[in-house]
Amino acid sequence: MSTTRLNPKSIYRIKTRKVPLAVGRPTFSGRFLVFANSRAALVPSEGHQTTPDSAGRAVRHRREALLSLGILVNDGEGHLVFTQDFAFQSCHDAAAIVMGLQAADGFREWKPLI
Repeated sequence: MSTTRLNPKSIYRIKTRKVPLAVGRPTFSGRFLVFANSRAALVPSEGHQTTPDSAGRAVRHRREALLSLGILVNDGEGHLVFTQDFAFQSCHDAAAIVMGLQAADGFREWKPLI
Protein backbone atom coordinates (compact mmCIF):
# COMPACT_ATOMS: atom_id res chain seq x y z
CA MET A 1 0.00 0.00 0.00
CA SER A 2 1.28 3.43 -0.87
CA THR A 3 1.96 5.77 2.02
CA THR A 4 0.69 8.72 0.02
CA ARG A 5 -2.51 7.36 -1.49
CA LEU A 6 -5.16 4.74 -0.82
CA ASN A 7 -6.29 2.59 -3.74
CA PRO A 8 -9.95 3.27 -4.70
CA LYS A 9 -10.31 -0.40 -5.71
CA SER A 10 -9.48 -1.64 -2.20
CA ILE A 11 -11.45 -1.82 1.06
CA TYR A 12 -9.89 -0.49 4.28
CA ARG A 13 -10.59 -0.78 7.99
CA ILE A 14 -9.85 0.86 11.31
CA LYS A 15 -9.87 -1.50 14.25
CA THR A 16 -8.73 -0.41 17.71
CA ARG A 17 -9.76 -1.05 21.29
CA LYS A 18 -12.25 1.84 21.08
CA VAL A 19 -13.31 1.14 17.48
CA PRO A 20 -14.38 -2.51 17.04
CA LEU A 21 -14.49 -2.15 13.26
CA ALA A 22 -14.99 0.66 10.78
CA VAL A 23 -14.85 -0.21 7.09
CA GLY A 24 -14.70 1.99 4.04
CA ARG A 25 -13.00 2.79 0.77
CA PRO A 26 -11.71 5.79 -1.13
CA THR A 27 -13.81 7.01 -4.04
CA PHE A 28 -12.45 7.89 -7.45
CA SER A 29 -13.42 11.52 -6.76
CA GLY A 30 -11.06 11.73 -3.77
CA ARG A 31 -13.58 11.31 -0.97
CA PHE A 32 -13.61 8.46 1.56
CA LEU A 33 -16.77 6.41 1.98
CA VAL A 34 -17.40 4.83 5.40
CA PHE A 35 -19.84 1.94 5.13
CA ALA A 36 -23.08 1.56 7.08
CA ASN A 37 -22.80 -0.48 10.31
CA SER A 38 -19.21 0.71 10.83
CA ARG A 39 -18.43 1.57 14.44
CA ALA A 40 -16.90 4.81 15.70
CA ALA A 41 -15.38 5.60 19.07
CA LEU A 42 -17.71 7.30 21.52
CA VAL A 43 -14.56 8.76 23.11
CA PRO A 44 -11.06 9.09 21.56
CA SER A 45 -8.83 6.07 21.11
CA GLU A 46 -6.15 5.48 23.73
CA GLY A 47 -2.56 6.29 22.89
CA HIS A 48 -3.45 9.42 20.97
CA GLN A 49 -2.66 12.87 22.28
CA THR A 50 -6.18 14.03 22.95
CA THR A 51 -8.92 13.64 25.51
CA PRO A 52 -12.69 13.63 25.04
CA ASP A 53 -12.81 17.33 26.00
CA SER A 54 -10.07 18.33 23.55
CA ALA A 55 -11.32 16.49 20.48
CA GLY A 56 -11.33 19.73 18.51
CA ARG A 57 -14.24 22.01 17.80
CA ALA A 58 -14.59 21.14 14.12
CA VAL A 59 -14.58 17.39 14.70
CA ARG A 60 -17.00 17.76 17.62
CA HIS A 61 -19.38 19.82 15.46
CA ARG A 62 -19.20 17.30 12.60
CA ARG A 63 -19.86 14.39 14.96
CA GLU A 64 -22.78 16.30 16.53
CA ALA A 65 -24.17 17.03 13.06
CA LEU A 66 -23.91 13.36 12.05
CA LEU A 67 -25.65 12.39 15.31
CA SER A 68 -28.44 14.94 14.84
CA LEU A 69 -29.01 13.73 11.25
CA GLY A 70 -29.18 10.12 12.45
CA ILE A 71 -26.17 9.11 10.35
CA LEU A 72 -24.35 8.21 13.58
CA VAL A 73 -26.25 6.70 16.50
CA ASN A 74 -25.15 5.65 19.97
CA ASP A 75 -25.43 1.86 20.22
CA GLY A 76 -25.70 1.99 24.01
CA GLU A 77 -22.57 -0.16 24.31
CA GLY A 78 -19.95 2.59 24.19
CA HIS A 79 -19.75 3.07 20.42
CA LEU A 80 -21.33 5.09 17.67
CA VAL A 81 -22.68 3.28 14.61
CA PHE A 82 -23.09 4.56 11.04
CA THR A 83 -26.70 3.97 9.96
CA GLN A 84 -25.84 4.52 6.29
CA ASP A 85 -22.83 4.86 4.02
CA PHE A 86 -21.30 8.32 4.40
CA ALA A 87 -18.72 10.08 2.20
CA PHE A 88 -16.15 12.27 3.95
CA GLN A 89 -13.99 14.89 2.24
CA SER A 90 -10.89 12.74 2.83
CA CYS A 91 -9.59 9.61 4.53
CA HIS A 92 -8.14 11.92 7.21
CA ASP A 93 -11.57 13.41 8.04
CA ALA A 94 -13.11 9.93 8.11
CA ALA A 95 -10.41 8.62 10.46
CA ALA A 96 -10.74 11.62 12.80
CA ILE A 97 -14.51 11.17 13.08
CA VAL A 98 -14.27 7.38 13.48
CA MET A 99 -11.55 7.61 16.12
CA GLY A 100 -12.94 10.71 17.88
CA LEU A 101 -9.73 12.65 17.39
CA GLN A 102 -8.90 16.27 16.68
CA ALA A 103 -6.98 15.11 13.59
CA ALA A 104 -5.83 11.79 12.17
CA ASP A 105 -3.49 10.61 9.44
CA GLY A 106 -5.89 8.61 7.33
CA PHE A 107 -3.06 7.05 5.33
CA ARG A 108 -1.71 5.57 8.56
CA GLU A 109 -5.00 4.70 10.31
CA TRP A 110 -6.90 3.01 7.45
CA LYS A 111 -5.38 -0.46 6.93
CA PRO A 112 -6.22 -2.85 4.09
CA LEU A 113 -9.08 -5.21 4.94
CA ILE A 114 -7.75 -8.67 4.34
